[in-house]
Amino acid sequence: MTAPLDESLPAPPPPASADEPPPRPVWANKTPDAPWSPASWSPHLAALDSDRAPRDVVSHALHIGAWQVVAASRRGRLHAHRGDYREDAVAVCALANGWCAAVADGAGSAPYSRIGAAMATTTFCDTFAAATGPLEARAAASARAAHAALCTFASAADIARRDLRTTLLAVAVVDGQIASLQVGDGGLVLVHHDDRVTLPHGGDSGEFSGEVTHFLPDDGSEARLLESLNVRALADIRAVLLASDGIEDPFYPLARHTASILSTLERPVTDAAAA
Repeated sequence: MTAPLDESLPAPPPPASADEPPPRPVWANKTPDAPWSPASWSPHLAALDSDRAPRDVVSHALHIGAWQVVAASRRGRLHAHRGDYREDAVAVCALANGWCAAVADGAGSAPYSRIGAAMATTTFCDTFAAATGPLEARAAASARAAHAALCTFASAADIARRDLRTTLLAVAVVDGQIASLQVGDGGLVLVHHDDRVTLPHGGDSGEFSGEVTHFLPDDGSEARLLESLNVRALADIRAVLLASDGIEDPFYPLARHTASILSTLERPVTDAAAA
């Protein structure tokens, strides 16, 4: 049965003519005009996985012992609209007796924060994988190496260190222990077997909305990163979530929404249209 026509309502618009252009999308998807980094900087980026850094999307999925490690970074909608590069970065590394991961969010005000973020995450994981000794010492050495790498690169490229500003959240799981560090904003959440969630670090947010008080490799940021180092037993922890503010902001407070985020990550996407 069909409802009677309500003549008080405006008539629907006529279908578009085949000769009319389709409506323009509200959000554009532009390719950046400038190179990801100047060609002259390539020798200084030899240790960086720079062929992947410019991509709009990067992802990793690893099975390491009892752990399923899923990591992803995607160019934001506003960055795509403006034709900017992705400024977030993520790195993961499988170890013989565990794993480590790092997430970074380049500061929007820093012209080469994309390089800072990619360099910080890669350096942390590479250094940790190559280090030996107690977990706390390896994590501290990796944090120092990430900071030093940005400072060294800034000097070699003849740019200001603030041009590379980035946050850094990192975690390493080795032999029944977990170490975590954080400088800048974002969220690092531990999920316990009884479904409690704890945040071992407080984000370095300032007094105003969107303000961040610490960035690598600013003065004092290395000390802030080392001060945040937290090592604890892994026994009652079943999941770890690291997120830049691109995830933390829309899911604030992150601890309250961690369960739904993890359930999404744990379910593989089987619908091709949703992938």
